[in-house]
Amino acid sequence: MEAAHDRTFEGREARTTIVEGSDVVGGVRLRAEITATSSDNTFIYFIVVTMPAEKYAQFAPTMDAIVETIQILE
Repeated sequence: MEAAHDRTFEGREARTTIVEGSDVVGGVRLRAEITATSSDNTFIYFIVVTMPAEKYAQFAPTMDAIVETIQILE
């Protein structure tokens, strides 16, 4: 697991935590990037991106691009 880090999401303060592991012994190792941010109406939003850990370098740019398209409508 990597240290959590601050970031912005749609101009809002956010925090991202990265977790790696498999669901079962011997299973595929997954990498999950969990970003939390709040809205003006006090809701908390979680954006979760999961991919095989061994393919992180390959898929990270695509996943980042997908996350950048997310819009929170209030």
